[in-house]
Amino acid sequence: MTKLSVPTNNKAPMPTSQKLIFQIKLLLWKRYLESTKSKWDLLKVALPAVLMFSLMILLYSVFDFVAAGALEPFLVPMAFWIFTQRLVVQIMFEKSSRLQESMRMMGLSDVAYWSSYIISDGVILGFALSFLCTLFTVGGLFNEANFGAILGLLFVFCLSAVPFAFFICAFFDTPQTSGQATLGLLLGLFVVYIVVFVANTITIPYKAAQVICCLIPPLALQIGSGAFLKSYDGISIGSICGIMVSPAASTLHCTPVLLFMRIFCCFLIVRRHLPVLDRCLVLLSSLVLQSRRTQALVLSPEALVLVP
Repeated sequence: MTKLSVPTNNKAPMPTSQKLIFQIKLLLWKRYLESTKSKWDLLKVALPAVLMFSLMILLYSVFDFVAAGALEPFLVPMAFWIFTQRLVVQIMFEKSSRLQESMRMMGLSDVAYWSSYIISDGVILGFALSFLCTLFTVGGLFNEANFGAILGLLFVFCLSAVPFAFFICAFFDTPQTSGQATLGLLLGLFVVYIVVFVANTITIPYKAAQVICCLIPPLALQIGSGAFLKSYDGISIGSICGIMVSPAASTLHCTPVLLFMRIFCCFLIVRRHLPVLDRCLVLLSSLVLQSRRTQALVLSPEALVLVP
């Protein structure tokens, strides 16, 4: 009697790093197909930015009395509104259609999913859009500033806009609502900049207010766009870009508490209350540790039994 041999798969499992890279490449290919499926998709992102920068060149050529660099804080943020709204709507579409949940059930890593958005929309599309907009500044925008400084400011904003979009998506369930709310939020932040800095209604030091507002990317872009004026005396462009990128790691989790804590800690640093900051962090860590221990215990009629 012959024995039947059952085929066995002796292939070694793929390492975690290679699996992560493979998932990121697959998602990047998916995003490329979605972006190139319609020829108007990328044009809807680039056209508003080109029109806004062209409008600034036209206004400076018509109105000679306008100071160099005075229009950029008001028109440059509007050029990137569609970029931010498109990103939010795209994430919310996958969330509302259960596509994100389905991919997770099939073994997709969260790191690969969010990293694909950062690479595709933040690095690739963000750099292309920033470089295209910076080309229009050769005509004398931003007070004839350095090409690299302008490109760096716009590119850093595009990078920080991606986790900022993750943060916005945590509060909505449908793409339509999130898209309308994103435009309303951007318009509200635009008004906040005018009220706080243009109308000069702040009650704290000017640079401290700038540091706090730079934690929010749209406000940081407005502050950075106004930093090229000759009469500007606030924080530097490098500091603005550094602060704008710093809350990205916290907002990746889409938790408002972490963003609020980052703003609060930054305020304490500006006010030079470092001992208070240390005590707050120690107290917070002890509370988190205690809450995790209590969650692992269940009160039974006889005694406390550890849940496995």
